[in-house]
Amino acid sequence: MSRFAAIICCTVAASPLSAVTLHLELITPDPAGGTVVDIQPLQGADQGGYFLSLRSGAISHRNGATGEQSVILDQVPDDNFDLAYGMTLAPDHAMSGQVYISYATTDNRHVIARYTETASGMLDPNSAQIVMSIQHDRSNNHYGGDVEFGPDGYLYVTTGDGNQDIHASPIDSQDVTNRLGSVLRVDVGGDAYPDDPFNNYAIPADNPDFGAGADPALWAIGLRNPFQATFDPLTGRYFIADVGEDGAEEINIGVAGANYGWNVYEGTAPLTGGGELATGTLTDPFYAYGHDQGQSITGGLVYRDGLAELSILEGQYLFGDFRTPGLYGFDASSPLGTAPAITSYDFITDVGRLGSIVALGRDGAGHLYVSSLYGGVYEVTGVSGLPAVPAPLTLPLLATGFGIMALFQRRRCRGFAIKSHTDF
Repeated sequence: MSRFAAIICCTVAASPLSAVTLHLELITPDPAGGTVVDIQPLQGADQGGYFLSLRSGAISHRNGATGEQSVILDQVPDDNFDLAYGMTLAPDHAMSGQVYISYATTDNRHVIARYTETASGMLDPNSAQIVMSIQHDRSNNHYGGDVEFGPDGYLYVTTGDGNQDIHASPIDSQDVTNRLGSVLRVDVGGDAYPDDPFNNYAIPADNPDFGAGADPALWAIGLRNPFQATFDPLTGRYFIADVGEDGAEEINIGVAGANYGWNVYEGTAPLTGGGELATGTLTDPFYAYGHDQGQSITGGLVYRDGLAELSILEGQYLFGDFRTPGLYGFDASSPLGTAPAITSYDFITDVGRLGSIVALGRDGAGHLYVSSLYGGVYEVTGVSGLPAVPAPLTLPLLATGFGIMALFQRRRCRGFAIKSHTDF
């Protein structure tokens, strides 16, 4: 039976009748460098500290004991640097001092570069080594851009389709000869390309085989703009939030060899005028919502080993939407194949406005943070209210293929080329 015949409707969770309220305190009102795109926890002596990756390319450190914040990298030292997507710390960061920064360039490259801290805690710009450079043919949005080390010690990189025309054929997300619209999995401890200064990594022996001519770094394909991804620190489950086109926003579970269907499907709906599926195992999103509920998903994190005052969030995968206020969450251990029960979380801020959520993060001590397009970083300091039990809501898919609910005719070009409020 074809996927279209088998899937007539998509079951998602309705919003609860009442919402939990999160109390937020502004702790970084105006980070040097503007919008915070990633928050990375530190361990060891500075367990309550974290690094902030800013869109400008700056990296800041917030001391967990004193709350003092200092810039440890003024800007990515690339003459063609345009904007940053995020960062991650090496698994042995406490020993090696290495961090990995994901950024875009003005000549349309998506770059992952490694930096090393000095004895004084600064990131040495002269230590920069390009790990990976991916050429795009189009403007610098839809680059994906998330970087995470998995529990296996390998680096996972999400890449976008570069805002390609959805009717292009072949579309990059289904072309296994390139690295676009995919999850890449590489070993940064080796170098399979010693003569290539722009690609310095090895290929894990157990990476899936996508067939003749396929790029060996591919781990999963068929994504549009997977801007944020995260691993559950307890189970290792990999959550990939993929920004949709006109109909649906997706949360996918990372599976080796998966094909998540873009541009043949959006959500679980066949896309009118879409391309043809390449190889790989066609894999439905774990959760998808229509554009009556939100329009641009911001992937989040799984909150584990958190503070007692935030115990209601324990074990939740938390995410936001760039164009919808509030946060949402579900049990990160929800079984596959069933729609997770979604809880909606409202905000009360002590000062300012929290809107257009860009990133969620935490520190090693369990404090939870949210950053906004408007520049601020807030800490979630408390919770009030009780979650309602959400009833599942079945939404019919549109046979014409664009999605789950009413359609928007404009293209959403969410990347970090912020030329308007819709271009994030």
